[in-house]
Amino acid sequence: MAIILLSTFLPGIYSVKASAIGYNAVTIENIKVASGFTSTEDFNLQPTTLELSEEIVVVAEKPLIQKDLTASTSTVGEDVISQLPVTNVDDILQLQAGVVTSGTDFHVRGGRKGQVVYQIDGVAVTDAYDGSTVINVNTNAIQELQVISGAFNAEYGQAMSGVINIVTKDGSNKLSGNFQTYTGDYFSKRNDKFWDISDFDPVAIRNFEGSLSGPIIPDKLFFFVNGRYTYNTGYLFGKRTYLVTDIASEVEGSGGALFNVTQNGDNSYVPMNPNERVYAQGKITYKLFSGMKLNFNYAIDKENYRDFLQERKLTPDNNLKRFRKGYSNILTINHAISNASFYTINLSYFYKQYQHYLFKEEQLDGPPYSYTAGKYVNNYIRQTPPYSFEIGGTDYSRFKRSTNTYEIGFDWTTQLNQEINIQFGGNFKKHRIFYKDVTLEPITADGVDYVYVPPIETTHNNQYTHNPMEGAFYVQSKFEAFDLIFNLGARFDMFDPDGKVLSNPRDPNINDPLMPENRAKTFAERETYWYKDASVKYQISPRIGLAFPITDRGVIHFSYGHYTNPEFELGVGSGNQGLFGNADLKPQKTVKGEIGLQQQLSDDIAVDLTVFFEDFRNLTGTQTEEILVYNAVQSYSKYANSDFGFSKGFIISIQKRFAGGLAASLDYTYSVTKGNASNPADIRDASLKGALPETFIAPLNWDQSHTLNLSVTYNVDRNYGFSIIGNFFTGQPYTPAVNKNTRVTQNAFPRNSENKPTIFNIDLRANKDFEIGNTLLTFFLQVYNLLDLDNTVTVYDNSGQALFTFDYLEAVRIHPALYNGQTLDEYYTHSDYFSAPRRIEFGLSYNF
Repeated sequence: MAIILLSTFLPGIYSVKASAIGYNAVTIENIKVASGFTSTEDFNLQPTTLELSEEIVVVAEKPLIQKDLTASTSTVGEDVISQLPVTNVDDILQLQAGVVTSGTDFHVRGGRKGQVVYQIDGVAVTDAYDGSTVINVNTNAIQELQVISGAFNAEYGQAMSGVINIVTKDGSNKLSGNFQTYTGDYFSKRNDKFWDISDFDPVAIRNFEGSLSGPIIPDKLFFFVNGRYTYNTGYLFGKRTYLVTDIASEVEGSGGALFNVTQNGDNSYVPMNPNERVYAQGKITYKLFSGMKLNFNYAIDKENYRDFLQERKLTPDNNLKRFRKGYSNILTINHAISNASFYTINLSYFYKQYQHYLFKEEQLDGPPYSYTAGKYVNNYIRQTPPYSFEIGGTDYSRFKRSTNTYEIGFDWTTQLNQEINIQFGGNFKKHRIFYKDVTLEPITADGVDYVYVPPIETTHNNQYTHNPMEGAFYVQSKFEAFDLIFNLGARFDMFDPDGKVLSNPRDPNINDPLMPENRAKTFAERETYWYKDASVKYQISPRIGLAFPITDRGVIHFSYGHYTNPEFELGVGSGNQGLFGNADLKPQKTVKGEIGLQQQLSDDIAVDLTVFFEDFRNLTGTQTEEILVYNAVQSYSKYANSDFGFSKGFIISIQKRFAGGLAASLDYTYSVTKGNASNPADIRDASLKGALPETFIAPLNWDQSHTLNLSVTYNVDRNYGFSIIGNFFTGQPYTPAVNKNTRVTQNAFPRNSENKPTIFNIDLRANKDFEIGNTLLTFFLQVYNLLDLDNTVTVYDNSGQALFTFDYLEAVRIHPALYNGQTLDEYYTHSDYFSAPRRIEFGLSYNF
């Protein structure tokens, strides 16, 4: 009996051959090595006296129980991804235990958005601006997706809630390819909630994608390319009743009850949440010599879209155009210098940009007081009748920001002996973050409407460029002996924010100082003392993990880890004038702990039980950070490390891997997520509305007590198959509000003390395969929200319902004048208060 340990060299699928004199050689194929884990294979070598013997080939099965798992980790391979009704990475993430969605944000085990690190091939591609991912990798380019939600090892930094690592596909000696296309549309009879939804347009959704891989130089140089274009018209429509130039004006003497309204639209339906995306990726793999491999991976991801706005449903042309693009360059060198040691060097550069505007003009990046005429209208002379959607107008918002990041990383791993593995390494990152937020100002001259870019000294023009740097070093050890796996590590992080803070917070605006001694000095003189540098931050984080195999099919594991107005300009008037940034914030911290049990029940079924807790400290907030300025009539708020929270719960997961054509996964999560604030500005916003700035623990906005995910896949290879995804979530919390039908006159309801309705959803995919020689043609059908269920995602806070508000009764009593066919029912029906209606897609794929 020979035992081969495959250490954490590179995730992928390997073949390993074992041979010895006097024994038959044995090759085990299809050994799947997951990122960050050790794979163990037993070789049964049969003795022989024959001089020539036949080699034995065995196809390996991935173990259901990962014995060196010391933190909750879920891994989804390409074989599963290709069978499920999923079209992007977000669809896969929503199926993972402990992951909760709130709107478009992801929360892992109760953490805030932006607390997840995204990696491609082990290299972080997390945007330093907001913690989002730079690239949304196409699902057909994914070899393996790994979600670490437990207390991760020391090699992972800056992740407070989770790590999402995507391993992309490589080329090989075999030339292979795939082409896939599908079309479809949303289709529902719920015309009371969605406009223009009952007519099925088979090309309203269009998708074309393909991949090709193979050798350039056999056994040495390989390639993989993947591309995708998709367009989705969307399911939220407006009606072009009004053009942006239309106007409403109050009838003199009517007391605001009557309006003169111009209407020049054609009443055609206009999509208000369309989305167009282009993705392309190329990867080159070069085996320089035995034990050394070089990878270069380039990807670009571009998205053009619009966000639905209820109030502009009848003037849909006044809807901002939004543009996001990102690209990444990753060069990886892997070198095994011996059978026991290897190192990895990563060099990467990525760029992400987001911008929005209504009309594309060059003035956004030009000098101040640049004028534009002929497109924008003067919103200041426009009015909106009561209980009416907006009439005309143009959005003045102009925003652009970008992040450039250079990184170099180094990791060394040595298997000292059969029992001890040592790993150490570090990285250095340099960012460039650019930000510009402009609200155009209108002016009318000679009967022509103009807009101009206000000067930088005003609150309507904010911009900055910063070049923060960060570095880290870690040491990690793994001990495997006596049926015990023990991970122990520590991480040191350094961050230089490259920011400024005020020397005197009571006189914040350098352009318009309040103190007489400051006003007496020139701007150049004030610059010499007005700001001081934010300090460099340091943090040390210990990481501990323990796994104890109780049987050959069961493992117990335990883990523990210790983890906006840039120019300071005040507005006009008294009271709180805004929220200022703070470049001197301390590092946010998360203490994570869990204990879990993995148990294999049969050859293809395993169960995992995990109990977890997370404690969030030093979170960014605005508690008690209102600062009174020199004149004592104005104040402002400032971000500080004042927020905190916790999450606790347990997860039960049952998995059946493919056997007899059937695979299934079922997981249930119970969790409690509470804190003093869901978002950094919550306390300030509540105070401005008259609430007391008291600190109390309440459910956070994404607290989801019960989450149940089910996926079932049945497949007859190269014949037919189907898969179903089912989700059940209890409703997330909201804060009730008083209504005029009660005697309560002041809102005394505790924050987030009620819950929205539960959500249930089923998605379906079915396929039929046809063999054409050695190739495969597949026709498939995908249906999302199969039952077309009314899933409520937002409610009116005075009723707890999506279709009824007590304000409607008040409007009926008043009986206001309505214009151009609009009704009160339409006004109070928010299409975006519901999840997407049924979506049907037909497609085909060709594999060779």
